[in-house]
Amino acid sequence: MDLAILDVVAPPFAVKGSPATFRVHLKTVLPAPVDVRIEARCNGQTAATENIRVGEKGEQVCVLSVVPGETGRFRYTVQVTALEQERLPPRNNAQDVVVNVRDEKVRVLLLDWKPRWETRFALNILQRLNYIDLNSII
Repeated sequence: MDLAILDVVAPPFAVKGSPATFRVHLKTVLPAPVDVRIEARCNGQTAATENIRVGEKGEQVCVLSVVPGETGRFRYTVQVTALEQERLPPRNNAQDVVVNVRDEKVRVLLLDWKPRWETRFALNILQRLNYIDLNSII
């Protein structure tokens, strides 16, 4: 029996006062579904928490929304509560991520001499990132 964090996907940048999304990938090998608590901690304080129900076997994704209050580079520890019946050490129940928090969005200028599918692809991705202020000229 085991409950583990496989991966935490966090943005490299976040904007002070705006939510940043952490996607937590969990792996479960349990006899029955259980309720667990996932939390993100920074400097000893809880930044976000989520209660979810995990299944018996397989992988599951949980989304945490963290709103940073200060600028700088911060290490967040994302952890899931250990179950009493777990047989593996609880060190696989936590993972660290580093996020650079800024006062304002990252400014990106995209220049291209003609419309191309590569430019459209890059624009599509950059427009979806909530920490980027995009200006494009084609």
